[in-house]
Amino acid sequence: MDNLESEFGLKPRDKLKKIVEEISQSLDLEDMHIELASDERSDDLVEFLATHFFGDEPITKSLGIEIDEMGRNMLKQRYAQNLSLLLICDKTNEVIGCRTIIMKSQTSSVDGVRNSPVDLGQRIMTAMRFLSQKDAEMDIFEYYNVNCFAHFINLGVRNDFRKKGLATKLMGAALQFLKQIGLDNPCIKVECSSRYSQRICEKFGFTLLHSLLYDEYLENGKVAISNTGDDKCCNVYVKQLN
Repeated sequence: MDNLESEFGLKPRDKLKKIVEEISQSLDLEDMHIELASDERSDDLVEFLATHFFGDEPITKSLGIEIDEMGRNMLKQRYAQNLSLLLICDKTNEVIGCRTIIMKSQTSSVDGVRNSPVDLGQRIMTAMRFLSQKDAEMDIFEYYNVNCFAHFINLGVRNDFRKKGLATKLMGAALQFLKQIGLDNPCIKVECSSRYSQRICEKFGFTLLHSLLYDEYLENGKVAISNTGDDKCCNVYVKQLN
């Protein structure tokens, strides 16, 4: 966390934890709470994503991507900043939801997937190429004239806890969190691959920057991402908090 304090000007770790505790206490959460990600919870977060998130996410589901041991290690590296918010069941102490967050600067290199020296396999590379196809047109540093931004990546709730508004509460908690961690007018970028997450972003007033249509993305002359059901695109949203 010392690197995050020096690179982004964030408050010390103990203060960040206190901020999350106070946000969690302010919400109407029954038999659950929100806590800040930690090294101790790293395996729990990765297991939640591998077991309860990627199997339902339109892109990874379409491509048949499974999170093996190498994938789990890369995810642990990806979220090593420990800035994500975890929804914890008080009765079982299990992670039942998350809003993953990574701080990015123009000089930082924290993405354990994009920057991995390991051969990730064609399916994962297809997913990364799809998501990054318009990066040059969606430069958040230039768009907001900032040196850093918060990248919201995975928003999910375990299947047996869905349809209770918990993902919306996680998003609201994340926005409150960013307002208090030491950034001036923090900026956010988020890719929403499903209609569900898109509705949540729109509810919180995010600006649509670009829609990446699944059936228009070709590799070797063929549609690379198909059978996504009612989810037709991945929307890229941005927001600046005041």
